[in-house]
Amino acid sequence: MIVVHLGEYVSGGVATYLKTLITEQIADPKIDKIYLLMSQHKSQKLHFDSDKVEVMYYDYRRNAKGVLKLLMLWRKIVALHADVVHLHSSFAGLMRVRYLFARPSLRRHIKIVYCAHGWSFSRKVSPWKQQVYVMLERALAFKNIRIINISQSEQRIALSKGFDPRRMTVIDNAITYEPGVANKTPHQGKNFLFVGRFDRQKGFDVLLKAAELVNPDIHFKVVGAPVLDDEAMANRYPDNVESLGWLNAEQVAAAYDDVDALIIPSRWEGFGLVALEAMSQHTAVIASRVGGLQDIVVDGETGMFFTSEDFRELASLLNDTTPELLGAMGKRGYQRLVKHYDPKKMERQIYELYAE
Repeated sequence: MIVVHLGEYVSGGVATYLKTLITEQIADPKIDKIYLLMSQHKSQKLHFDSDKVEVMYYDYRRNAKGVLKLLMLWRKIVALHADVVHLHSSFAGLMRVRYLFARPSLRRHIKIVYCAHGWSFSRKVSPWKQQVYVMLERALAFKNIRIINISQSEQRIALSKGFDPRRMTVIDNAITYEPGVANKTPHQGKNFLFVGRFDRQKGFDVLLKAAELVNPDIHFKVVGAPVLDDEAMANRYPDNVESLGWLNAEQVAAAYDDVDALIIPSRWEGFGLVALEAMSQHTAVIASRVGGLQDIVVDGETGMFFTSEDFRELASLLNDTTPELLGAMGKRGYQRLVKHYDPKKMERQIYELYAE
């Protein structure tokens, strides 16, 4: 079987997902060759130590001309003799238009699998935009296209918008992690971590507002950087917030040793892979009650929830909790990760979908 993964801006959670999935697919003897196509602009550099994988970059910007260039990749995909084309995110999902008008012989041979990695219509946008997104996604969810929802939350949202349940399946995300026991550094105060883009979706502004209201013994470390029009947000740090910039995977893992919990103040989130990363480091998760985060975090057991955008509630929660309570939650979070989010299980379920 030859598998082609097509992404647009492959970074953040999508990059982690592809890194995990392709690493497992390399070990799958039923898959002969894997191609990964992604934009050379705003994509992370992914490397796989295997001749079975070939990473290919294409010239692209998110505009009308860029979308046309993306659609032209159909010829390259056909030339690669793909058996399965796995599309990642909404813009890459537009390739379904080319598939719709492809020769019947190609449609019989090539299987299309689509994962939105967070439905566009689940974002906090105006009602008319949501309706446009719903209409577009439903129009492209035609026969022979299989849809992977990355969480039960995503499945529920799609069903509520009238998507055909026969076309969809839920396959939970997973991450690769090192088994073992994390030894947390004892803390005098309370220390919290944020990992992600400094933008509206990730709720970075909510975190900064909460940081201005918490007790003096509370400190924050933030890993990431601003994007697009959110650069001004990066210049308004309270004194108890330390910016570490972007860190590599090893550095982020080390950062978890110095904190009591990860904070995820997102306004919307299809899944939230960063929550699994925290759990792999025996770290509790304090998250806004949105999207797939509600499926990952068990409130009061592996972490705690607060109302999305309510920075006062977040500040109050941080003031009232203790490092001892968060430490116990972190240990239970690791146990939940091992039980429910196995990368080998994810790859096996996705291959079964490919082979249908």
